[in-house]
Amino acid sequence: MFNPDNTVSFQTSHLSVFQATTIKPRAFSGRFIGIELVGSATDKFGGSYGFGFYNVTSDGQSASIDASNDDLTWQDGGLVAGSGPVLQQRFDSDQLDVAVPSDDKITLTDPAKPASVSVLRRGRSDDVIVGEKFAAVFLRRIEGEPTLSQLTGRWIVFDLDFQAQSDGQQLPGTDLQVTGETGSVTIAADGTFSAGSLGGFRAESDFPKGLWNVTSKTDVPDGGTSISVADGQIFLGAGSGGGQDSTRLYPVLNGDVLVGRTTRTDQSGGADSELLFLVRPSSKVAKSAISGNYVLTSHELDVVDAKVSSDDQGFAFIVQTLTAAVDAAGNAVFNGTATTQTHDGQGTAQTATDVAISPRTPHLTLSPDGSFTDSDGGFGALSRDGGLFLHAQFSGRSFSLTFGVPSVQ
Repeated sequence: MFNPDNTVSFQTSHLSVFQATTIKPRAFSGRFIGIELVGSATDKFGGSYGFGFYNVTSDGQSASIDASNDDLTWQDGGLVAGSGPVLQQRFDSDQLDVAVPSDDKITLTDPAKPASVSVLRRGRSDDVIVGEKFAAVFLRRIEGEPTLSQLTGRWIVFDLDFQAQSDGQQLPGTDLQVTGETGSVTIAADGTFSAGSLGGFRAESDFPKGLWNVTSKTDVPDGGTSISVADGQIFLGAGSGGGQDSTRLYPVLNGDVLVGRTTRTDQSGGADSELLFLVRPSSKVAKSAISGNYVLTSHELDVVDAKVSSDDQGFAFIVQTLTAAVDAAGNAVFNGTATTQTHDGQGTAQTATDVAISPRTPHLTLSPDGSFTDSDGGFGALSRDGGLFLHAQFSGRSFSLTFGVPSVQ
């Protein structure tokens, strides 16, 4: 509806923090934390997996990005080199040009490589942005410093952990382990995890020879784990002050979401990389509040037993670019495309790009605290302002993590 002051108003659900805008697209400006899930298949059933972590500052015309990428790689080196794991860590700083061709679309371009363009999708909120054709989310950082008292209470948890460890043999192999968990924890006044439970799945295998062992997983958080705040920084781990095994958590979305990534190494060259989201629950949210249209990006990791002449194992890494329509009753329809990297039966890496996926039609049931379940066994949460849709799916031998925003239109 056009108004006398030359603005145009949009009818939006109560999830929206974007109520009105001028015809001109909103600028992309401020400080954000970015998280990206990255996996790739290589020949001989090898591969790499890791989490990119980005500090982004944009003035609307140029974006400064400090990137930290931790990738765990494994490759069958045969009887000469063995198959031990390798941790590859990269730290880069880039200055990218910002353009906003439409209110829901942002592009980042490397001026030295004009053909290298990253497309981001924005919803009704300025605070949450997702990648298009890459599994990333960018969340606005808070201003000021957090205190421990602000962190107490119950949190909804999404935890993904990937390990590649040497098996310790003279000709080393690699012990691979994938763990995905969701649930809730409660942070007590002293910072300890005083209550809560987590459930999910775990997949383990010995590379290059061995089948996957996939089991369900239910944990009660270790009583020795705690949250601490030191010099305005939040740490999760045993003890306080950000020790070697601690995870630094960054408060985003008005402090209602905490996000962190940590990588722990050992003397064998192996490592354990973990990605963690904590979402503060809402209260008295109506079941119909999840209704609307969404733009989403998803990363799925499937474990695969190839069973050629001997037992070999592989992965399928799937990035999905999705849209979803959810009605007031929670009936949803997901559509989109997928790019998959996997192995053929002989262990050769192969890629299928932008393949249309079959529509998925789960029923979503939203709880008063903003968490939700779906009829396919998934678990998710909406941030308090409704700007972030976060969803995890455990399905047999796969784990997926999806980031979404309520669409502008």
